[in-house]
Amino acid sequence: MTESKLTKFSALFLTLLTLLGTVFSVPVTAATGDKAVITFTYCYDSNGNTIKFHQTAVHDGYTVGYDGMEIFVAYADGKEAYCIQPGHSIYSGDILTEGGSSTWDNLSSAQQKAINLALLCGKPGSENSLSGTGDEKWAATQLVVWELVSGCRESKEVH
Repeated sequence: MTESKLTKFSALFLTLLTLLGTVFSVPVTAATGDKAVITFTYCYDSNGNTIKFHQTAVHDGYTVGYDGMEIFVAYADGKEAYCIQPGHSIYSGDILTEGGSSTWDNLSSAQQKAINLALLCGKPGSENSLSGTGDEKWAATQLVVWELVSGCRESKEVH
């Protein structure tokens, strides 16, 4: 193998190794039992308009959002957060405990891996390679997470 081909092969191998290691690790950094204060801000598009639902969305009998309702960016202790319980109300100032809900544990392994991949390819992991405002990137990532949780977007176990 020439030095150029060896360099390219090594770079490709290290890239794949990094991606595999990232995809199959859980991006949660809080220790079980840690508490976080939840806050929200309006979500704005590139024209400065608040981002809103364009139709009413219902999941398992819960209204996730209705036509014209503003979408809010969620924060846990000031860091962007993503919701995995569409339609369940939470309010600014609420305190959540990491590991205090069985929702994550009740998702299939395929759903958990797909959500991790959505976070890797969405705003948290790929913000600089995506177009749009930070809020638009957050909203798109959040909607993909909800689709995975609700089964609207299929997630399959990869072997």
